[in-house]
Order: sequence, then C-alpha cells, then structure tokens
Amino acid sequence: YQQHLALNIKPEHLEGSQYVFEGDEKKKTVYVRNMFFGIGTSYLSGLVVGGTWGLWEHMRTFDGSSQVLRKNHMLNSITKRGTFVGNSVAVLAVLLHSQYGYQRRVRG
Repeated sequence: YQQHLALNIKPEHLEGSQYVFEGDEKKKTVYVRNMFFGIGTSYLSGLVVGGTWGLWEHMRTFDGSSQVLRKNHMLNSITKRGTFVGNSVAVLAVLLHSQYGYQRRVRG
C-alpha cells in the first residue's frame, strides 16, 4: 500500500472493525446521532427552499435599477426567506425528534 499524501495515513490502518468494543456492531444506531442528522438535514433543506422562495420573490418585485442594487436586493431576499424557512423547519424537527425520543424512552 502507498501512503495517502493528504491524510498522512496508510490505508491498511483503515481496514477492520469500525467499533471500539466487541459487540458494538450489534447495538442499534444511537438516537442522538439520528436526531442531529434529521435536524441538520431539515435546516439545510429549509435554507434551500427558503432561498429559492427569496429568489423568486426578488424576480417578481425588483423594478430594474442598477446592477449593484439588483445584487443587494437579491441577496437580501434570499437571506431573509432562507433563514426564516430554515430556522422554522429546524425548530419543527427539534420538536418532532424530542417527541420521538420521549416515546422511545417511555416504550423502553
């Protein structure tokens, strides 16, 4: 094997078990990892949807002034709607995942 230049590791060290202790591969995926993945995915999806909504709003409402004003209006519209939708969807994801975690804890 050749040594990887960017990571400064040898590939043979990557082979083998990914778990620290014996029997860990039989455990279910940790709930917190799923929660962070779900919330992060929801936030990023909300940013994309909200940014698209902001871009559409910019195209619909801009009157056609100078290039500098056009760019500023576009960025303001995208960041206004993108952060609003992203944060709203992330809050809903937090509530959903916390309810799911509570149900898992109660059921056992």
